[in-house]
Amino acid sequence: MRAIMDTSSILFALRHRKDIFAAVGKEFPSLQVVVSRGIVAELKGIGLNRGKKGAAARLALAMLKVKNVSVYNSGMDPDRWILREASHRYSRIIITNDTLLAQKVSLLGARCFKVSVSGRLKRYLQF
Repeated sequence: MRAIMDTSSILFALRHRKDIFAAVGKEFPSLQVVVSRGIVAELKGIGLNRGKKGAAARLALAMLKVKNVSVYNSGMDPDRWILREASHRYSRIIITNDTLLAQKVSLLGARCFKVSVSGRLKRYLQF
């Protein structure tokens, strides 16, 4: 099983000075963290900006390498890729701070988590 992480969750965690990879490892020690090539491209694009958000994106790219995060060679839009992966049985953990994406993922039956300000993963439950 894999934990799929999106751009919003990575940047949110970094903005609040939290290690999202440690949080995932603590909550799901046996899961492999994965992102898509589209997510890496989003981070590279954001990283071109000056300021805190650009710096956070550049740090996120460095962390993806240091933490040996698998990058899937998908040319799809990142949200579409996440939704496609969420529909598969083997990819049932999605980590996103994008509420609209979290709602769609939940409707597919995958377990969705958001990163809290404290750096913990909180289950997203749609009512």
